Amino acid sequence: MLVEFEHYLDSLANRPVRLSKQGANSMVVEVADERFIARFTVWEDGSFVAEVINLETERFVLNERVECDDISQLKAGFGGFLEAMGRP
Repeated sequence: MLVEFEHYLDSLANRPVRLSKQGANSMVVEVADERFIARFTVWEDGSFVAEVINLETERFVLNERVECDDISQLKAGFGGFLEAMGRP
């Protein structure tokens, strides 16, 4: 599922993220701007952890772990991750 998700990220126009692979079993997507620092970690089994921290309050806006059955759920989870930062 990692390869599919990586292709999905590549297809996004104006991708606002930095991607780093963590071996063959996981990848980390990082996003930072003036308001938030965020990390979306995905594992080969489709599970992910989404973390978004508000820099002003130093509190989590989003902190969740989800098990996905398919790529559409993973994409939806990533969409929610971006929405937590006010991104489309």
